[in-house]
Formats: sequence, structure tokens, C-alpha cells
Amino acid sequence: MKIDFGKVITNALSVLVSAVFIGAAAIVWTGATTVNDKVNESKVELKSAIEVLTGRIAILEEDMYRRHPTREEPIEVDVRQQNIMEDIRYKANSLKRKGE
Repeated sequence: MKIDFGKVITNALSVLVSAVFIGAAAIVWTGATTVNDKVNESKVELKSAIEVLTGRIAILEEDMYRRHPTREEPIEVDVRQQNIMEDIRYKANSLKRKGE
């Protein structure tokens, strides 16, 4: 029995190239799903931020117009005194628990 080393090497290289291609595809797939998970997580955080800030802006506008109904220039409000970031984090965590 005679072994054709040319065919053996050709088959080995074909298997190696196929394995590298499949490995690269797996890496790309993993990266794409990881990015997708991060995007979904960011969507939840942005949604909670929008909900919290929308409510806070409405409250501030009502307060501003109640205090100064005829005033036309902007009124400065120190939002650092309010716990907006804690509210956003709480809302984001509650949305994550709900699975939205």
C-alpha cells in the first residue's frame, strides 16, 4: 500500500482552514451577541432615564410656573439637590427584573 503524501497534506490543510474559519465565525457570533446584550441593557437604562426625567421635568415646570406665572426669562434650578441618578438606577433595575 502506497501513501500519497500530497493528498494527506492537502486534506490536512483543508481541515485546518475549515477549523480556522469555523473558529473565526464562532468568535464573531459571540461578539455580535455580546454587543446585542449590551445594547439591550443600554435600552433599558435609557428607557428608565427617560421615564424618571420626564416626570421630574413636569414637576419642575409646574413648580416654576406656580412660583412665577408671568416670568419669561429662564429660572435656574439646582437639580444636584435631587436624587435623580438614584431614581434612574432604581427604575433601570426594576425594569431589568421585569425582563423588559
